[in-house]
Amino acid sequence: LDHMLERAGLPAEQIHGYEREEYTHLAVAATVAAGQADVGLGVLSAARAMGADFVPVTTERYDLVVPREFYESELLRPLLFLIRSEEFRRQVDALGGYDTAGMGEVVEPLPFEERAFTLLIPSVTCPTPAVYRRWDDLDGPIGDRGNDLEPAAVDLVPELVRWRDELADATGQRPRLAGSGSTWFVEGEYPGGGRQVVRTVPPLVPSG
Repeated sequence: LDHMLERAGLPAEQIHGYEREEYTHLAVAATVAAGQADVGLGVLSAARAMGADFVPVTTERYDLVVPREFYESELLRPLLFLIRSEEFRRQVDALGGYDTAGMGEVVEPLPFEERAFTLLIPSVTCPTPAVYRRWDDLDGPIGDRGNDLEPAAVDLVPELVRWRDELADATGQRPRLAGSGSTWFVEGEYPGGGRQVVRTVPPLVPSG
């Protein structure tokens, strides 16, 4: 919602009821259907269940990420069978608003690689919604290290540059920003000076 309001040039404080939140899609639809709100963000199936009108504004993709040891166990087999069944697909399609194409497909897992990374976590915060708004204000800049949000985060919180340069001086590498901030990282082990070293963890092998 914040992202769409920003793109439309509408300050959130001008939206009556902006601060009101519900915990489920059904609760949002029920609130609108009862006349307690004019609009609310929710899914089509909830609107249908409550007899409310629905206007699509965006689409989202969801993936189920499962550690290999659980994916290959008996524990998950019933779930995998269910989401791959035609009957379940028909039931989801009947709800409306969902694209079931590709549901149940498995993305080929990557082989484990033993790697280490050094993190430097600044004492400044970098709010994600504000970073996305700044990214829009800057007309969607492209990051030179694979993270397009990095230019926006640095523009929003200039103090991040000092921490980036500190990590660069200590490691001889060009740090990258993790997500929308504010952690900087490089590959390799460079402990000390408030830096944290983390390593990839191999998948567990079930015993027996």
